Amino acid sequence: MSVYRNLSTQERSTSSGTSSEEVVTVVDSQIAPTEVEQAEESPAVEQKEIETPVLHTNFSSIHETNAVLLSVVDNLEKYVAQVIESIRENIQKNKIELELIKQQIIQDMQDFEARINSFLA
Repeated sequence: MSVYRNLSTQERSTSSGTSSEEVVTVVDSQIAPTEVEQAEESPAVEQKEIETPVLHTNFSSIHETNAVLLSVVDNLEKYVAQVIESIRENIQKNKIELELIKQQIIQDMQDFEARINSFLA
């Protein structure tokens, strides 16, 4: 049997005015048992049979999710390493190309200077 409390306000008229009081009424009545109460009343073996698959499913799901996330992180690490290596290679190629361009400009300036000197001579 379950007990519930009913909180209500009662007003009283007195010679000095109206006052109100909160009154708690405790009523014994039969209320439909909740799932928690049903689980508490059932034998422990039955309760274990109900909870174990749910917990197993949750842990299994968590482990599967963790495995997928670890796989994604591993793949991302590999991809980032490849991108970094590609960037390094491109930087090295650009340095070589810039050095070749610099040498070509120097050579062109020397040729131009030689032409001017031969023209002036």
